[in-house]
Order: sequence, then C-alpha cells, then structure tokens
Amino acid sequence: MKNGENGAAPPPMRIGTHAAAAVVGGLGYNLIELMWRGRTHWTMFLLGGACFEAMGLIHRHMRRVPLAVRGAVCAGTVTALELLCGCVVNLWLHMDVWDYGDVPFNILGQICPLYTGFWYALGLLSCPVYRLVCAALTFPHDGQISASGH
Repeated sequence: MKNGENGAAPPPMRIGTHAAAAVVGGLGYNLIELMWRGRTHWTMFLLGGACFEAMGLIHRHMRRVPLAVRGAVCAGTVTALELLCGCVVNLWLHMDVWDYGDVPFNILGQICPLYTGFWYALGLLSCPVYRLVCAALTFPHDGQISASGH
C-alpha cells in the first residue's frame, strides 16, 4: 500500500512543487482560454494557477470521497475563486477581462451556472492531471543534497 492510501494524511509536498504545479495550471488555463475565446489575460494565468492548485489539494486531501463529489467541490471552489477574482479584476479595477452579464442566471456578470458545469468537468479531469504534474515535478531526493554532495 502506498503512503496515504490507508486513510492517513498524504505525505507533504514541497512548496516548490506547489508553485511549479500552479505555474503549469496557469499556463494550461491560458491555453484553454486561447482555444476557447481566442484571447487571454495575465490575470487568468494567476487565477488558473490558483484554481489548479486548489483542485489538486481537494483531490489530494479528499481522496476517499467519491470522484463525483470531489468534482462538485472543485466546481464550487473554482466558481468562488472566479467570483472573487471577477469582483476585484472586473468590478473594482475595471479591467473588463470577462463579463457574463448576457448569460442567464449570472451573478454580477462574474459567474454563471453554465461555467460552473464546465468547472465540474475540469475538476474531474484535474485529478489525474495534477497527479501527473506533481509526479513529473517531484524528484527522488526532492531537491535535497546529501552530505556527500550528491
């Protein structure tokens, strides 16, 4: 049995692994936006990285919870982060990065149920992707150098 599969807390990850995963998530989200909307914004790199890291932590710490429930928690988390970011970036700073004002049932033009559904699907996909990214970013000694210098 691998460490963390017996219900115990998963082993801690280094801050560098979290930061690198957030960078990968930010770049990935910018790529999704470029394909979906044909444009992106630097703030979406930050939001995408934060969302990817949050979804990874949800999957990591709720691994005994059914995937469908984790997907819903991811969708709610991303929607909340999108609302927070939208209120700051669009409403307060007037950067006009996005506006869901024409989408039915939107809240302040910053979030809407349609995109929460997309975030649910993204939340389901984020589990294996996050694992792969963290596995690729974690090295055998996790950046530590032994006393012999190796």
